Amino acid sequence: MSERERRRLEKIEGFMMPGFRGRYYMWPEEYWLLSKYLDMTHGDYLEIGSMCGIIAMSFAEKYPRRQFVCVDMFSEGHATIAGHRETFLQNLREHNLENVTLVEGDSLEVVPKLSQRFEIAFVDANHAYDYVFGDANNAWRLLLPEGFIAFHDYRYVDETTRAVDEFLKQTGGQFLESTTSLAVVQKQAAPIRAGLHDYMQNRYDDLSAENAKLQADIDWLLKAHEEKSTQLAAVLDSAGWRMLNKWRRLRNWVAPENSWNRRLYDSILRTLRGSH
Repeated sequence: MSERERRRLEKIEGFMMPGFRGRYYMWPEEYWLLSKYLDMTHGDYLEIGSMCGIIAMSFAEKYPRRQFVCVDMFSEGHATIAGHRETFLQNLREHNLENVTLVEGDSLEVVPKLSQRFEIAFVDANHAYDYVFGDANNAWRLLLPEGFIAFHDYRYVDETTRAVDEFLKQTGGQFLESTTSLAVVQKQAAPIRAGLHDYMQNRYDDLSAENAKLQADIDWLLKAHEEKSTQLAAVLDSAGWRMLNKWRRLRNWVAPENSWNRRLYDSILRTLRGSH
């Protein structure tokens, strides 16, 4: 028997955690790796497959301001023992954890109904291919860009391994690291970049529309200026305007500006206007 197989048999008995009832089935180094990503994030946590709730609740005690959603149907599945609903609820009551929510039911049915967004998700429910692949995709939809998703029993349960590998191919998630049978994948920030691209495209369209309106205003002003220029040219070219210009030149010659004759002329002109 290989060392890996021997260690997997040893873990069948599970581990105790001080202060909690029941057992959890995760190697210490796996728990530490998951804890590392809880410490790195600030958002909410989704756990698909909680059993007694020990893992999620231990994190919930450490981060009372974050929300922890646990999904479990408390029944046996492929390479998965049944959870303990009463033990879960008892742990919840005894630790008075108001930031932990239990969503009871088949994960493939209840997770798609969630609308909450999460920064980290842990998939450890039924280890059959369809369940792991479905749980991964459903959690992925709820995961924030640059968030993390962890898989348990990767490279130890064949169907889990196959499902995770296919999931990585289809989503383009970035495999970060693993220890024993816990693997961590990060969701890339492509949605953010796509959102920025959409924003920039919309802004470009808005500016294009504004430029088009500004160009239309400029064209109207140029046309109006051209029409006024044409009208002015017609007036300047008229016989009446030419006669008026001759009269002004004669007046300026006979009565220059600021002269006595000009003041007399202006006085007579005001008197004539006043009589009318």
